[in-house]
Amino acid sequence: GAALSRARELTNLRDALEGFGFPQQIHFEAGDLKGNRWVSQGIGLAKRLRRSFHSPVEQAANLAALIETDLGIDVAIQPLGQLDGLAAATGAARLILAATSVAPTRQRFTLAHELGHLAASDDQQLHTDENVYARDGEGEMRANAFAAELLMPEAALADRIHRGSRWFEELTWELRVSPTVLAHRLGNLKLIDEAERDRLLTVDMDHVVATLGRQQDYAARVAEASQPRIPTLLVRDLLAAHRQGHTTLLPVASLMGISTDDLRAQLTKPEGE
Repeated sequence: GAALSRARELTNLRDALEGFGFPQQIHFEAGDLKGNRWVSQGIGLAKRLRRSFHSPVEQAANLAALIETDLGIDVAIQPLGQLDGLAAATGAARLILAATSVAPTRQRFTLAHELGHLAASDDQQLHTDENVYARDGEGEMRANAFAAELLMPEAALADRIHRGSRWFEELTWELRVSPTVLAHRLGNLKLIDEAERDRLLTVDMDHVVATLGRQQDYAARVAEASQPRIPTLLVRDLLAAHRQGHTTLLPVASLMGISTDDLRAQLTKPEGE
């Protein structure tokens, strides 16, 4: 209930902003599903949408920020209880809401998965995902195939197989995905055989972190994924609407979780103080 309420709050703000002359600037086209298999549709959507990004998605340290800046989609992160995330598409708004998490790789996959739902125009309105790794339903299979192709493109994998004794751990770390997801991806692409896939499925993130000596860096990733995030583009447009007299500071303050007095004080505070 809290997740759906938050999603409606954010999309309602977008609807209001459109009425004030501040429409959301979406930089990709949804739909255009090709192929008669859900998995191939997801792969095709990911390959097409990849061209809308200004830098390689698989190298992005902050996927939420990249989705916002390059695609124009509002991205929020907050505790969502049992939900991994949801996607919302109304007439004026495109939104991804993902859960805070102590598993950064799961949150990253959730962001890509929900983007897949938006790219496919699934459900319109609200689409919720309790478990993004579930394979129940054709739309979920398509969104998972989309996320796998977006985060682990075949071209980024093929020339890294068996290069060094720690190639799998290094690839897992660099792509910011879980060892399990990467092992399945490599197996599905036939880049490794079934026996090696089964062996790699026994590898967990603790092993990857310990093997690479990345304990401190991984702790930083966990800390970042555990923090709530408000959509920066939405805040920008609300402040612009306020400056033109279309709205008060109340919706911005509510979005940021502070009082209007505190927000006004911060906005009027001289530089350097």
